[in-house]
Amino acid sequence: MVIIDGFCASAWTIVLGTIPHDKICVTSRAKLGFHAAWDPGSNGRKITNPEATQTLYSMYPFEVRRWIDQRGGLTPQMIFHLRIEAALKAKSADQEIVYYLGIEPGMVESPV
Repeated sequence: MVIIDGFCASAWTIVLGTIPHDKICVTSRAKLGFHAAWDPGSNGRKITNPEATQTLYSMYPFEVRRWIDQRGGLTPQMIFHLRIEAALKAKSADQEIVYYLGIEPGMVESPV
């Protein structure tokens, strides 16, 4: 079992793409970040790595890819912070992803 209880970005991509859905616990305190894969440039700037981005993107389940696409796709900037607690309260497309992750209103999680 993998428990996500706080901010998680790059590692989240690998978890979602490689761990079975029923083995992932996402608490209401989780904040999930989505961004394109990048390499450091010679001047320290982020340079998007399209091949690595496509590889990571293809690891996401369909529901998550659709959610990302509806927000303009992956970029080097961390523009998608899915805040689980806020998504549970909102009537938005974010709820679809939250429910896909197995979090429902009123759930009480107790991370180990």
